[in-house]
Amino acid sequence: MQSSRSRFLQPPEAWKKKVSEGQGRQLQDIEIRVTKAIDVLATDYLTHARSELDVIERAIDTAKMGERAQQTEAIGLVRKAAFEMRNEGATLGYPLITRIGTSLCDFIDGVRDLSSVQIEAISIHLIALRFVIINDIAGEGDDSMKLLLAGIDELVAKTLRG
Repeated sequence: MQSSRSRFLQPPEAWKKKVSEGQGRQLQDIEIRVTKAIDVLATDYLTHARSELDVIERAIDTAKMGERAQQTEAIGLVRKAAFEMRNEGATLGYPLITRIGTSLCDFIDGVRDLSSVQIEAISIHLIALRFVIINDIAGEGDDSMKLLLAGIDELVAKTLRG
């Protein structure tokens, strides 16, 4: 009968021979280069995210004033921009952007007949995204961000229920 305790296995000697001295150093150098590249991407990401916010804002304005066909096209642009923002957010240190962007995409996917109330719900997502980006809120944020996310979740649930 085996103990429920975890145990660590030592790699076979054959593996140790395959890894030459110094390869660990090469891996450290690779890790340093990757970390620097991610830092550069994170800086560029905020610039890109700001331009995506502008796309979303213009599309929401079009949806508010447009006919049904224009609304559908505009909301498609909103979803595409939100999708772009959310995909890189968490990887580059902005999980709040990913969370809000995911909520926005899921909300749009759940909308059947676009109403003015639903357009306002989309606008609230934009406001939340803009707040996080302008204030450069990396990581999970503080308790106020948790309240913001809970409010968005409640808004989405109520709006989609009708």
